[in-house]
Order: sequence, then structure tokens, then C-alpha cells
Amino acid sequence: MIRPHFEATYRRLSQDGKPILISGPRQSGKTTFAKSLLAAHGEGLYFNWDSHLDRARFVADPLFFRSMDRRQSAPPLVVFDELHKWSGWKPYLKGLYDDYAKDWNFLVTGSGRLDLGKRTGEALTGRYMSLACFPLTLGELSAGAESAAAGKTLRARLAEPFALQEHPNARESWAWWQGLGRHSGFPEPFLRGEETFWRRWSDSFAAQIVREDMQGLHELRRLDKLQLLLALLPSRVGSPLSQQNLAQALGVAFESVKAWLSLFEAFFLVFRIETYTRRIARSILKEKKYYLFNVPEVQDPGARFENLVALELLRSVTRANQLGEGRFGLTYLKNKEQQEVDFLVTEGQEPALLIETKLSQDEPSPALMAFQRQLGVPAVQLVENRETWRRVPNGDHEVLVVAAHRWMNGLP
Repeated sequence: MIRPHFEATYRRLSQDGKPILISGPRQSGKTTFAKSLLAAHGEGLYFNWDSHLDRARFVADPLFFRSMDRRQSAPPLVVFDELHKWSGWKPYLKGLYDDYAKDWNFLVTGSGRLDLGKRTGEALTGRYMSLACFPLTLGELSAGAESAAAGKTLRARLAEPFALQEHPNARESWAWWQGLGRHSGFPEPFLRGEETFWRRWSDSFAAQIVREDMQGLHELRRLDKLQLLLALLPSRVGSPLSQQNLAQALGVAFESVKAWLSLFEAFFLVFRIETYTRRIARSILKEKKYYLFNVPEVQDPGARFENLVALELLRSVTRANQLGEGRFGLTYLKNKEQQEVDFLVTEGQEPALLIETKLSQDEPSPALMAFQRQLGVPAVQLVENRETWRRVPNGDHEVLVVAAHRWMNGLP
């Protein structure tokens, strides 16, 4: 599948001239995108660590690309797919950058989180640029290449949160939104558009990650308990997660649950957001909320709707940070009076936009209005009803209540 918005983002990032590391969930389109770039580049090589033949060639000559018959003066593109599965990948990439970056273009993709500067003596920070490849979102589908190429920014969107960028075909936009909730944003099931296919795909997807990726890189014990934890998470989406309660329910140590959740994050099965505590009296400090990349696994309609919105916001915040537009964050609010708002987008650790999700409630949440009066920032309540759009006074402020698919259109 061609992803013009993602490609335009890649082009902007590649202007710095540094090699790029693309990471994201398995089957989110990284390899397809890399191969399309390679075809357009005209000259280069594709290397896949999962290929026995490619690994054999690499073992025989780690600098195998130098023997390529070059016909052009422009630097060839060398794609390394899933190289992170090799324990020596970081020092190897450091050496490539230091010795060959002037004469070769390098692109590295991986289905595990590529932490450039952690737990290694060979830090890659400053040598490579990071780019996240998310499953498809409505913001990406509706924006197209023009939005990314024109430099539309998250900061500009936050400055005018009540302005809607209506899609020319509202029916198509609504159909996309529904499809993302039913079939996920992973390209293959999304394009198939069949719930029966998504179920078959989803079972294989989770099994491959646990048994091939995780088990292949980590010596996992109590694999049955780990899989049970993964099966429990969809029912916990939208609520603060107690790791202690999960440990007791599973009959395992707290540290095991903590380690497994970190592993799920590293392999893009889940992502988490934390509470925002600055300027919030009696804020809850430690509770985190977890969401899934494979959204349709969440059965509760309200929690699934919240998960869809969370993924849209995470993609936009991550993209803005990786392009250097600012230092944005995605958090949520909860105090000891049990008032809660689903999301708070921050810039420079300061509140920028409050977002609440309600499946069908057109009246603004009392907690949303209370936190808006406290923080003095714009507030939006997203609902599923496709026609909703109203502005509700809240003291010196207003709350926008709007259909989620209308507000998400064109989110950078």
C-alpha cells in the first residue's frame, strides 16, 4: 500500500542527510515502504536478517554491500531489515555511519523498539534519525502527502483546536474511521475490510510476536502466564492498570508483570500513557493506562473508541517530536476525587489541549469542564455520532463537542 503522508514525512526527515531507523509494529508496512523506496532510488540492496541466505552472506562479509556493481554516481541505498535481532547490531551500525555514511545511504527497519542510546556502550544517538511507522490512522489516511510536504504541524493544530479540516468525501472519512475500529489500521486486514479475515490475521499476529520475536530474543519463562497477561489487557484498556492486581490474578511476581509489560511495549503490542501531575492538586501519581496497537481486540465499544483516539494522538505527537517541531507529550488527568480526563496533550510539559472521549454523550464531561477551568486550555470532547458539532460555554472558555472522525481529519 502506498502511504504518501508517511513517505513525505520520511523525505522531510531524510533532508538532514543521516541514516534513518524505522521502527514500528510487525506488519505495519515498514518492509513494503522500504522496498518501494529502494525501487524509486534506482540503485541499492535489500538485506533481511530473517533470510538464511542473507545472514550467510552477512557472516561471510559484514561489508557485503561494498562489492555491489555501482552504475551511478549517487550514493546507493542499503536497506537492513530486522537487523536488531542480531546482538551486535548497534556497534555495527555505528561503524557504518562513521566509515561509509558519505558514500552510502542506509535505512534500517525493525519490529522491535530501536533504543538508540540505552543499555549499550556503542550509542547511536546523533548518528541516526528515528521514524516511527504506525498502523494506519485516520489522520494519515485523510491528510495525504500534501499536508506533510507543506509542513503542517501539530503546534498549528493545537493553536486552532476548534477548526475542522473537513475531508472532501465525508462518507469516505466515516467509512475509514469505522474500518479502523473493526479491522485495525494494519494495512492487510484494513484493506481486506473483513472481520473474519481480521480475526484469523490477529491470532497469527500475536502468536508470531510472542513465539518468534519475543521468545527468539529473550529466554522467556512462564510463557503461559505471559500469554494470559496479554489476553487480559484488552479488557483493561481505558482504565488505570494495577500491576499488583494483575500479578495476584496471574499468581506471579510483581516484577514479572512489570517486565512483561515492558516487553509488550518494546514489540509494539501496547503503548502506555502516564498521569500529568504538574499544576494538578491531589493528582494520582503512579497509575498508567495501556492501549493496544491492534485496536479491534478491545471488545467494549467505549474503550475501543478511546483506544482509537489514543492511537491517533500518539502517532501525531510522536511524528511532531521526531521532526523536531517541539517537545510534545501525551498524558491523562486523574485526581484523588476520581475526576478523570482521557487525554492531555502537552508541549514543553505545559498543558496544551484537553481531550475527552464519550461514545454518545453530547454534553461535556463535568471533569473535562472542571480541569479546563483549572488549567485554562482548550478542551475537546470527541464522540462517535458522525454529525455532532457544538460549542458549549464553560465560564471564560468553551468546550467543543464534535464527531471524532471530523476532528481527526488531517491531524498532522
